[in-house]
Amino acid sequence: MSESDRTTLLSPHRASKAKKNSHSRVQANFSGEFIQRCKLYPGCLKSSLPDLQTVRNRADYKAESLSRKTALRQLGKAEEFVGAVERSLT
Repeated sequence: MSESDRTTLLSPHRASKAKKNSHSRVQANFSGEFIQRCKLYPGCLKSSLPDLQTVRNRADYKAESLSRKTALRQLGKAEEFVGAVERSLT
């Protein structure tokens, strides 16, 4: 990851702006900026954040509980996403 990309990702202006946006807006910005435009992350991660958020919302706000299989699948997606970000920062 270039210094310019890192600055864009970590800048206080972006962080304060992100707080004002909904989760979906931040997810779309991440995908558009770092997956599509800068090509920092593989395209297979494009749907990771929205998919994880959808399942999290279902687990947090619905009466139904998640299966162990679904929980493990979500954990794997989250680990893959975090791993890709960590690798790009080193």
